[in-house]
Amino acid sequence: MGIEKVLTTATRYGKHKIPRFIYHMTNKANYESMLKDGVIKTTKEGLFGEGIFTTELTNLFKRWRNHKSWGNDSLQEALIEQVAKGSDEIVILRIPTERLNHDLLKVRSQNTYFSWINSSKGSNILDNVVNEIKKMPKEGKGWMDKFINILKKHLSKNNKDIASHLTEGISAKDSHLFKQRKEAIEYIYQEKIPIAKTEKIGEVNIRELRKSVEYDPVRPIRSIFTSLLKGTPEIKGAELLNC
Repeated sequence: MGIEKVLTTATRYGKHKIPRFIYHMTNKANYESMLKDGVIKTTKEGLFGEGIFTTELTNLFKRWRNHKSWGNDSLQEALIEQVAKGSDEIVILRIPTERLNHDLLKVRSQNTYFSWINSSKGSNILDNVVNEIKKMPKEGKGWMDKFINILKKHLSKNNKDIASHLTEGISAKDSHLFKQRKEAIEYIYQEKIPIAKTEKIGEVNIRELRKSVEYDPVRPIRSIFTSLLKGTPEIKGAELLNC
């Protein structure tokens, strides 16, 4: 079985397909909290949306590379930094999508996000949004709905579809639309996921890895994922990494 077939095995629903597995990465301290709580909790990531943020490995390995939309660094590097959050130890969980409510699984384009950010530079759109967000109480019922309304208010009429996509995403069953355009995408699950519905398939101590002969300073991300996925079928996907 080829590398891409291993990674992209999909479950078909009607005429659409969603990945058979999605993957959630976190640091070890957060993982231990998940074990204690029995669930992966939803989080708010930056300005856009709330949920459990996951990836499909084929897309992560092939599309989250360097791109003019988001600058010089690859999104793969940015993801590792975000996941670690100052920790040396990171964990990866495999989540079978058959165990999830597919209506709650959304997909969002990183290309759309960064294109919107870049198009907003030089205008006061982002400043206006951020200033209003700062004035809002971050807790309480309806917080996210209020945020979405603020964002849409500051976007032109033609960009409201973009605002909806960034804050709400679209059904994961439509992810093929973004794959056809070779875009980097993320999957967002909009409710807590019981930890029992997931499988920990790897962990790595990045600091210790950097001291070992297995670490390639020319391809640090490849080294991290090779160690993280050691002993799994998914390790073949690390061959797609060039950084």
